Amino acid sequence: MALTAKLYREDDNRAAERHEVHLDATLRGQDQRPLDVVVDQLSVTGFRMSCADYLPIGASVSLGIAGIGRQSAQVVRRAGDRYGCRFDVPLASHPLALQASPSTVVAAAFGPPEMIRYAADETPPLDAFEQSVRKFRGVIILTGLALPWIAVVAAGRLLFG
Repeated sequence: MALTAKLYREDDNRAAERHEVHLDATLRGQDQRPLDVVVDQLSVTGFRMSCADYLPIGASVSLGIAGIGRQSAQVVRRAGDRYGCRFDVPLASHPLALQASPSTVVAAAFGPPEMIRYAADETPPLDAFEQSVRKFRGVIILTGLALPWIAVVAAGRLLFG
């Protein structure tokens, strides 16, 4: 049986637990110019990110993350190209905010069991109409391409004799 442990430093007096997330995000400063950033850690009270642009400590920013939305924050620390920011309003009320690996894809099995059986591994059987359409697909496409030209030629003969 495996146990997972998380080590905390004695001098780490943060207000909330941090989660490693590595998310691509968009950061906007006072000028609303978008900056591409990578959020390395996320907690209900703030985040750590990597950003190539210079941001002064105390700057007001807003962070946009897919699935969470846009949140306002303050830059509170800087070490090279890494910044620590504190959210103006904690994310605790947002259900997607602290997933270990956020995703916009939700896997769900809807419908009766005989339909769900086909969802994962194989395609469901085709009904008679779909089989006939697949059988004559080429003919249908060529007819659709040829009919407009036949109409153009017929109209040309009527007009120009």
